[in-house]
Amino acid sequence: MKSLFALIFLIASFQSAADSDLAEIQFVGGKYEDNPSTVYLIKLYTEAFRRIGYDFSYKQAPNKRSSIISDRGVKAAGELSRVRNYNDKHTNLIRLSIPHYSVRFVALAIKRPKLGLNGWNSLSDTDLVVTYRIGTKIIEEFLPKHVPSESIHGVVKVEQGLELLSKNRVDIYIEGDVNVYKFLKKDKYSQANIYIAGVMEELPIYMFIHKNYQDVIPKLNSAMKDMQEEGLFEKYRKEANFTPLSIGE
Repeated sequence: MKSLFALIFLIASFQSAADSDLAEIQFVGGKYEDNPSTVYLIKLYTEAFRRIGYDFSYKQAPNKRSSIISDRGVKAAGELSRVRNYNDKHTNLIRLSIPHYSVRFVALAIKRPKLGLNGWNSLSDTDLVVTYRIGTKIIEEFLPKHVPSESIHGVVKVEQGLELLSKNRVDIYIEGDVNVYKFLKKDKYSQANIYIAGVMEELPIYMFIHKNYQDVIPKLNSAMKDMQEEGLFEKYRKEANFTPLSIGE
């Protein structure tokens, strides 16, 4: 029995030593750690980097600050999660080849006569009053092309958009679906009969790595491909309670 305990202790010691030998690597991003999408990504990249010899960590920072940090490549190795063309302007960053999920920009509405929306064009020639979160670039680009300025109202926080919607002060609230998961599950909003009235656009989302760390990219791409084939992307999504909302839900 003693020899068995000794063997278990020895294996645990080797594992601990192996973990301590991992090189540290940190990424930044704008989403908070308790956001289901962030929980999922931390699980995903902790395993991916472990496979190539790194101890992954994440630090939240406001979006603008996060961009400054990742552009410099000193305090962080890159951005945890950005849209595909993010490095068009942030040229020090290199995009991984595999997206970790897609974000849908959805139109949220209250269940009364259901709206049938599909794409930005479906907002044209309507009398809908729309709110969105200020600073969301893609919404600020396309929404004014289809909705009169007097019918557009910006908010700063997700909760503010949901409040306007739940109190019938606007007809729809357009937001990235990954940003509203946790809020729609709260009693306050789950009882407000909020549903997805349509998808305006869907975009793949990627990790971006600073060129100072570009040597890790081929190995990381390979690890991500293996994990995708092993079903770990879906496994970690379920564990993080990060599952897509259905149209009409």
